[in-house]
This record gives sequence, C-alpha cells and structure tokens, in this order.
Amino acid sequence: MTDKQASKRFFYQTIADDFEKLDNPYDVERRLRVVFDELLDGIDLIGKLVLDAGCGYGAFSIAAHRRGAKVVSLDIAEKLVKKAAVRASTAGVVGDASRLSFQDDAFDIVLSSEMLEHTLAPEAIVHELIRVLRPAGHIVLTTPNR
Repeated sequence: MTDKQASKRFFYQTIADDFEKLDNPYDVERRLRVVFDELLDGIDLIGKLVLDAGCGYGAFSIAAHRRGAKVVSLDIAEKLVKKAAVRASTAGVVGDASRLSFQDDAFDIVLSSEMLEHTLAPEAIVHELIRVLRPAGHIVLTTPNR
C-alpha cells in the first residue's frame, strides 16, 4: 500500500462515525432514485450478487438488499465496512477498489456511487470493476462531475 492509499484509509477511518452526518440527505436520496428507479429500472435484483464498491455507511447496500440482492459492501475503511454490513445485513469486505480480491466475472451488478473521484487512479478502478462484472452484467457508476 502506498503512503497516499494509507492516508486515505486513515482519513475515512477517522470520519466513519460522522460520515453519514456529513452527507447531504437530499443528494443521497436523489442518487438512490437515479440508480435504482432509473438506471436499474426493470432489472430484477432478487438473488443477484451485487458489489457496492465504496459503500461508505451503506445507503446503496441497504437499497440493494431491500430489493432482494445478495450484497457485498466494500470500502477502504474498516469502520465504514462494519457499519454498512451491519446496517444492510450484507457481507463486508475491507479493500482497495484498485486491487479487488474477487475473481473475474464474480458479480451480476456492480454499484459505485461517488467513489471514483476520491481515488488516485479512477481509470484503473473502472477496469477492476468491469473485471469482476459478469458478462451481460450491469455496472452503475455515479460521480458529481464528468
């Protein structure tokens, strides 16, 4: 792990208890609607294996789980993973999205909301997220800018 990766992990560990309070509830609700009611509209999540990459405190993990998906909540900060996994009743994995510990073609759906812009190598992460996505799977990424 590089010094920059370690400092990011440490930073997210330090804000884990307050992360949800720092988020804008209107923005989170808007993103949840865009992801689940628009981009994944008509896609049955029941029984699907979903990766929530950069899960934070678990808002998207909770939403996917409520729709019947089997969810893996992944984040770089252990405290966030624990919080998300407990809140969403999901499997939690502490990891770096630039080096995922999953096999190729492991997930039916990969979600990542507002995570890429916080990384050192967003293009490499997109390649990793695609690598773990099954053929004909769905990947949904949101960022606050282009």
